[in-house]
Amino acid sequence: MRILIVEDEPEIAELLGAQLYDAGFENDRVGSLGEATNAVRRFPYELVLLDRRLPDGDGLAYIPNIRLLQPEAHRPGDGAGRPKRQGDGIGRRRGRLRHQAL
Repeated sequence: MRILIVEDEPEIAELLGAQLYDAGFENDRVGSLGEATNAVRRFPYELVLLDRRLPDGDGLAYIPNIRLLQPEAHRPGDGAGRPKRQGDGIGRRRGRLRHQAL
């Protein structure tokens, strides 16, 4: 998963980026909504972390722009990426493997 961090405070952006990297997430950091627009045009991020108070606007108000730039992006609640229920297909695969081993 690749994450875009939109944060104008370099120390906060560095801290978030380092923590995400340590957790196994690639990330890019930008300091304004204009830079975020350029980044989102170049790469389809799975997650964008937005500061609310940026030099060129409010991160919350910017969300519709991301949706326009990446219309194919996953929206929370649309079912894509929903965790599978426990046992969805796993038991059947294990059962087949057990039968093949005998």
